[in-house]
Amino acid sequence: MSNILLREEQDHNDLIKHQAKDPMAVDTVDTVEAVEAVEAVEAVEAVEAVEAVEAVEIVTDEMNTCSNLDIVNYCGAISKRGYLKLTQLIEYKIEKGTKSSALLLILTSPGGDPDAAYRIGRAVNHYYDNVKVMIVDSCKSAGTLVSIAANEMIIGDLGELGPLDIQLSKADEMGEQASSLNIFKTVNELQKATLDSFRHFVTDIRFGSRISTKIASDIASKLTESLISPISAQIDPIKLGEQKRALEIATEYARRLNELSDNLISSEALEELIAGYPSHSFVIDRKEAKRLFKNVRKTETEEEEFIYRFSRLYLEKIDYYKLCFDGEAKVEDFQEIISQFNAVDIDKNE
Repeated sequence: MSNILLREEQDHNDLIKHQAKDPMAVDTVDTVEAVEAVEAVEAVEAVEAVEAVEAVEIVTDEMNTCSNLDIVNYCGAISKRGYLKLTQLIEYKIEKGTKSSALLLILTSPGGDPDAAYRIGRAVNHYYDNVKVMIVDSCKSAGTLVSIAANEMIIGDLGELGPLDIQLSKADEMGEQASSLNIFKTVNELQKATLDSFRHFVTDIRFGSRISTKIASDIASKLTESLISPISAQIDPIKLGEQKRALEIATEYARRLNELSDNLISSEALEELIAGYPSHSFVIDRKEAKRLFKNVRKTETEEEEFIYRFSRLYLEKIDYYKLCFDGEAKVEDFQEIISQFNAVDIDKNE
């Protein structure tokens, strides 16, 4: 060991002498040292990445082993294809003998097909004795319908649900949708305007002249009809029937799913979910959701917080908002997602 140290000291002295004779050599040495420093940092980062990977694997292994819990991530529009992916994943677990008795469904969705939402809600209750849903970002419309099937909701700080009013395609508009409540709110406003107009005309005519109440009412009725008829004529009765049917579908699906989970506080809570909010995009955060559902909470354990934070990172990696419009839903086992991240991190550091 002493010989090695003496040799290294001699080499260092020779290097100093060489630098004194050749000033340009100083820059070369600095460059070499800089490269060596970068390589050292990269080596440390690679070790830290491997350690992080191992830590993540330990946490998830302990989580699955101790809690007997399947963790599935559903990210994207609610669709028949998404439903098939989910059931295939669960059946694959059954074939391998790895399916647990409880499910944590990490659900992020802009909405979609209510029929598929109903099938998903029924399927998870068929396969599992206990179903929890974790909301890490937006979970709107048909996504909220799926959530009703859960026995418990874990809503993160950035998570939100949305009203259940069904969205229907706008006539003559490509890619645009409108709430099924719009036409009913229009009818209600029209009824209110009709009554207000009639009362106004009757009062003005009756007390502004000496004619009888009956004549004043006849005149007011004709004036109101001439005012309201052009507006009411634009309401398509067939479209009105379609919209009513769409709301009835949402109501019945939600009622049937709640029979499985018993998580809605009351039938009035369901009515509020369907028709009690002013817009389809209205934010139902954790505090608001507690008004509607019995079992709503934030993350409470270290494992749940890990899942929440990792899921947020996953959304950034896959560009979730682009996926909503350009791609089909991703339905993956949580362990598989971690493995994918680990492979990417290791490749970057090799």
